[in-house]
Amino acid sequence: MREDILTQTISPAYGDDGSDFDKVLPPPIVPLDLTPARLELHGKLLTLDNSHKNAQYLYHSIAAALRSEWWQGLAKSSQKSIVRTLEMFLSWLSEQTITTQNRLALLKKYEAWRVNEGEVKPQSTGLHSLIKLLNEGMHAASITSEAARYLHALLNSTTLSVADERKPSTLTGFFAKSPWLRGVLGERDYLRLESPKLLMDSFSIVVATTLLLIIDTKQQSIARLKNPEDLGAAGKKNKNKEQQLPYYSRDLLLQLGQ
Repeated sequence: MREDILTQTISPAYGDDGSDFDKVLPPPIVPLDLTPARLELHGKLLTLDNSHKNAQYLYHSIAAALRSEWWQGLAKSSQKSIVRTLEMFLSWLSEQTITTQNRLALLKKYEAWRVNEGEVKPQSTGLHSLIKLLNEGMHAASITSEAARYLHALLNSTTLSVADERKPSTLTGFFAKSPWLRGVLGERDYLRLESPKLLMDSFSIVVATTLLLIIDTKQQSIARLKNPEDLGAAGKKNKNKEQQLPYYSRDLLLQLGQ
């Protein structure tokens, strides 16, 4: 009789819906949809509206990188530069049709678009910063294994293009783009601007002449200002130094103009 009571009290559970264990188990966890819809960076709202799953993986990685310690440790100037790159990349990505054939070439397509449409050199497309950002984000705990596999394959398939030769901006080139100087300087002196050596020599002469003029003016000022204490007498009534300065400057110019 006692065994029957004990058996009824502690009834074993075999996983059926009516078991005692099933009644106390928590309900199964339903994962939330954490796909970001937009990003707000430095006051700019960036829309993430490409619904393809590979684009979603990119969004997840970017969002994770922007929450990382790496991002927080960047200088403000570096953050602003990356935000400008992200603004262009995300706008471009929203208009792309991603297929099996181009899914691993997206970053190279973006680089080509910036070179062709933006007329910038390969080293100025921002792709290097974008790769760094995605690499930081793909290792976050919130990134799924499937997303990580795609991002890893994407980055391995992306090679930065060789940097183009830079075209230096020179004074000679600047003056060459100012044809109006020909009429001011005359034909002979205008053509002399083509020589960098002559141009630098002329600037050296201008700098040296200006320095000599400053020194000479300073000496003349010292000689003519018999009593510097007389300067700014009206301004000395004000104890505020910022208010004294305009009076002092005015009286100094008056003394030098005599």
